[in-house]
Amino acid sequence: MSHGEDWSFVFEKVATMQKRTVSLGKLMLAAVGTISLITLASWIWWSANSLTGRARNFLPRLLLSENAHPLVPGELIGEWHTSNAIYSDRSFEIDPVSISFGTGGGTVTTGFIRKVSAVQQGARTLYTISYQTDESVNEVCLYYETAEGKIIHFRNQESIAWTKD
Repeated sequence: MSHGEDWSFVFEKVATMQKRTVSLGKLMLAAVGTISLITLASWIWWSANSLTGRARNFLPRLLLSENAHPLVPGELIGEWHTSNAIYSDRSFEIDPVSISFGTGGGTVTTGFIRKVSAVQQGARTLYTISYQTDESVNEVCLYYETAEGKIIHFRNQESIAWTKD
């Protein structure tokens, strides 16, 4: 069959189509369905636009500022090390969405931050960071001090000072 014959076949089918009457019920059902779809689409569009407006303000802050994530204070963001010889191969890093612990021998444990709470205690702040690993939800409590530089002490090891690179 050549290309020209294909078109003649289509025109023949269209020409021989019969007209069918549509009941008022089917017409009403089609109208209600169409209006419902238009309404649903407009709600989705409106929700997406309002989210986009919030995202428009949030994304530049996230990309341009280290203090942009609402959960993690900027002073905690960075890689932290200690001069204590026992922990010379250890470090931890806090970024806007995760916390990673370098536990020596090239081993790293990372968790996604779920919540950060802060309690001011005189010249230092006690931060509790709740984070999710593959296995479980964990918490780490640390003191952030600025009296003698920017220093972190874990609550369970207050004698060891960690400084940011």
